[in-house]
Amino acid sequence: MDVYTLNNAGTRFAIPTRKVRVVGEINNKPYDKYRVARYYEQFGNFNVTCVRIGNKDYVGFEREAEDSNEPVLYLDKCRKDEIIPS
Repeated sequence: MDVYTLNNAGTRFAIPTRKVRVVGEINNKPYDKYRVARYYEQFGNFNVTCVRIGNKDYVGFEREAEDSNEPVLYLDKCRKDEIIPS
């Protein structure tokens, strides 16, 4: 598994081959897809995951799904950052 550090401190890194299941609601429509995380960021003893959907970044903690051991990112528990094009 390749891990790429995105800053000198090593607190932000990317794993391009790892997918996370993203579950939630976008524009009042159910959303349930697998996405590759843009990056992971160290947050104390934990890591937060960032995925981009449309023009927004969603940053939050991964959880284990109730039905399996796969990582799941629940959008209703994420911080939403809108990307403003320059």
